[in-house]
Amino acid sequence: MRIGLIGTIYFIGILTMIILDPWLADKYGRKINVILNYFIFILAVIGIMVSSKIELLYFYIFICGATMAGRAIVSVNFLLEFITENYKQIVTCIKLVLGSAIIIINVLIFEFGTKNWLHI
Repeated sequence: MRIGLIGTIYFIGILTMIILDPWLADKYGRKINVILNYFIFILAVIGIMVSSKIELLYFYIFICGATMAGRAIVSVNFLLEFITENYKQIVTCIKLVLGSAIIIINVLIFEFGTKNWLHI
């Protein structure tokens, strides 16, 4: 039951920021938005690895979901601004493959690298 809640909280985080994040990127700039999203995401993943309370885990999962819009949408737009037409498809493919690999690595870290993950 609690694992389903983790997935729900992740998607609530995505839905919360999918509306705000592109708007914030247009208002304050894509560069700062991308940097903040990745920095906050890294802090949240570290928090997931060291958290021993389920409430903290829920919070960090929400933060990971909230940064997803910036990592998936805004970062691709920011990246493609600097690429010529000949390489846009290759760079987009590499970015999506690396983004998917990060998700898989997060799952592996969560399962094998965290302490007391069986409390869920």
